[in-house]
Amino acid sequence: MESCSRCRVSSPERNTDRDGTFVRCTAEMMGVVQGVGLRPAVYRLATRAGLSGHILNTSGTVRLVLEGLRQDVAAFMEDLPRNLPPFAALEGIRVLSIVPISPPAVSTDRSGFEILSSETNSPSEICIPPDLAICSACRAEVLDSSNRRFAHPFATCTACGPRYTILSRTPYDRANTSMRRFEMCPECREEYANPSDRRFHAETIACPNCGPQLKFRRSGGCEAAGLEALFAARAEIARGAIVAVKGIGGFLIAVNPFNPAAVRRLRQLKHRPHKPFALMVENVSVARKWAVVCGEAQRLMESSRCPIVILPLRPDAVSDPKLPVELISPDAPVLGMMLPAAPLLLLLLKQLPGDSTPPFEALIMTSGNRRDEPICATDEEADSRLRGIADCILTHDREILTRCDDSVCVIRDAKAQVWRRARGYAPESIRLPLALGKPVLAMGAEIKNTLAFGYDASVIMSQHIGDLASPEASDLLEKNAESLLLLLGRKPECVAVDLHPDMHSTRYGERIASRLSIPVVRVQHHAAHAAAVLAEHGYSSGPALAFDGGGLGSDGSIWGAEMFLMNGCNWKRVASFAPAPLPGGDAAVRNPSRQLLARWIMGGIKPSGRWLERLGFSGDEYEALCAVCSTSETVGRSSGAGRVFDAWAAALGIAAGPVTYEGQAAVRLEAAARRYPGHPPSLPLRATLHGDMLLVDWTEAFALLHDSPPAPADVPALAAALHHAMARAAIMMIEHALSIRPFDHVGLTGGVFMNEILSELVMHALKNRNIAPLPAERVPPNDGGISFGQIVLAGATSDEGIR
Repeated sequence: MESCSRCRVSSPERNTDRDGTFVRCTAEMMGVVQGVGLRPAVYRLATRAGLSGHILNTSGTVRLVLEGLRQDVAAFMEDLPRNLPPFAALEGIRVLSIVPISPPAVSTDRSGFEILSSETNSPSEICIPPDLAICSACRAEVLDSSNRRFAHPFATCTACGPRYTILSRTPYDRANTSMRRFEMCPECREEYANPSDRRFHAETIACPNCGPQLKFRRSGGCEAAGLEALFAARAEIARGAIVAVKGIGGFLIAVNPFNPAAVRRLRQLKHRPHKPFALMVENVSVARKWAVVCGEAQRLMESSRCPIVILPLRPDAVSDPKLPVELISPDAPVLGMMLPAAPLLLLLLKQLPGDSTPPFEALIMTSGNRRDEPICATDEEADSRLRGIADCILTHDREILTRCDDSVCVIRDAKAQVWRRARGYAPESIRLPLALGKPVLAMGAEIKNTLAFGYDASVIMSQHIGDLASPEASDLLEKNAESLLLLLGRKPECVAVDLHPDMHSTRYGERIASRLSIPVVRVQHHAAHAAAVLAEHGYSSGPALAFDGGGLGSDGSIWGAEMFLMNGCNWKRVASFAPAPLPGGDAAVRNPSRQLLARWIMGGIKPSGRWLERLGFSGDEYEALCAVCSTSETVGRSSGAGRVFDAWAAALGIAAGPVTYEGQAAVRLEAAARRYPGHPPSLPLRATLHGDMLLVDWTEAFALLHDSPPAPADVPALAAALHHAMARAAIMMIEHALSIRPFDHVGLTGGVFMNEILSELVMHALKNRNIAPLPAERVPPNDGGISFGQIVLAGATSDEGIR
């Protein structure tokens, strides 16, 4: 907020003839209440109601003081939650005091309402606002040639614009953001101070005269600025160049998707041969040219969150001669699509007066990074890390203080499911069913890492950080942990980490705990998955099924298909898959053929020479693999559901060679299953009880395939058969858990449940049994949700009962 700015108007004359007492009510508003236009909205409401007082930001909340007749104040407070801006997420109003005051004279200054300068205090509730996508009003201005913000790449108001990514500390005021260096021009200052203007107290307010500026350059210095920079970048994209663009939370890479040579070159330079690219289009009508957009998907795409939404491919899109779908999404009949989240991205699609480049129907917009690295946030990083990928750079001088990638969502059972929680979602808090026993910092997993901080009954999850294999990603983990604690102004009383001692997140968590002299709490990976999905649905206890690729179990083996009965911070594992060899560990994950052969070796089955040739193994290599598998001391074993998908995909020839991204074999298997229209053959499964523990064995199913490689015509049926068998196994495990302790609900989580066919089969079967399925929604089902579950378990008290 401007340091000396106050907005004051006189109240209408009050009617003091009613029998009532004048009071001063002081209240604290909690939730996402900063950076969403709340103070201007309350100002207008209070002025309209004839109430005096003031409103101001504090470190983590908004303080509201109202003066007026007791009846009027009470009515205002009752109606307030129903009259807030659409992006405010009010979690509660805490009335701190109500005291009688003398009736004000009409002529006194007290008969007015003010927005006061912010205060920094000890935080009670901290909710940091996420970035908000461009609103319809700003969009209209940017495209209106008569408006003074026409073609302004940084147009914002109280309803839209960057928040989290430009914030250095709370409260959310201009002085605490990277906009502080841009002094308002007289026109912007007038809008900022005008209660009737939608930019009233908009902290990111700017215009072409006083706001950030664009710059375009190749490897040398600046070649163009302002709109000429935009025009130069668009021209380069049109001719097939790869252009790095500084977005809201980091650099994106823009490519013309209608240029197959450019798309192939991008894949080659990014070392990304198969992983799909996202498309940005101007509106949903354009998206519907190539994808099926349901009502919920449209609502999500057009919302202030504006994530990438994974959409089913239209059947006729594959034959579109213009768009090379097979290059954009090679492995599955889906397209990731998003709308422009910022004016700059919108302007990249459009042709403005003076620009000779035609408009783009769509652009590939992918993260501006090298493989396994975080997105670039500064010009220096882009110059260094994108060298050899981007031909040129379109940048600007608004600093990104916290990098934040695009969020990714999908529609499941008519609801949004977050797969990558980042821009538009982070760092919104998520409420817990029960208050935590202590503040907890959670370090998350090694892959798809996120951090989280929990206190009272709130959990604040960081944005997606990514895989921690690279030094840059590990450095980002450490920086984000420090900045999260700084923004929240709180200290943890313990640090939650994964059981696996070699994870970068575990090691850094141990260092933080040592530095702060607080304990480390080690949380089993799949128990964290289970706790997370139950907690986001409001349960502290109950059954949950976690299917994923793998994580270290409490017995030292690799788990990955786990049925739990959860009870507060306690859990019991009651069902799993029979473990199978994983020779070479990560090498087997990268090469599913090793997993398939290991399963046959474990089952006493010797594959034919034809099989070995198809899987790319010589006789000597196979014998060496046999030797490894026969030595229990040197070969790891995994019960992972994801590993079953891997090995089956290898058997069907879908993923015989090395995979190029996580989950690729399962993605291809699901795509093959979609090509089978009928009910597939049933695969044999063997379930055995060991005390209370149920084990599902897949050996007989894999034995069916050992005679000879299946014909291509049989692949869809066998792919579908695996999905149905996996759903049967899941129901077996759930029914076993409910036989031990009955419940009317069950959580479904883990990366394997990102598979739509499997999810639908299991959820349909549960609903037929009058059991409510609880899929992951706001918390990612993959390892991006691990930090949330770590908070739940590490911060829980041991005496919580069954809900």
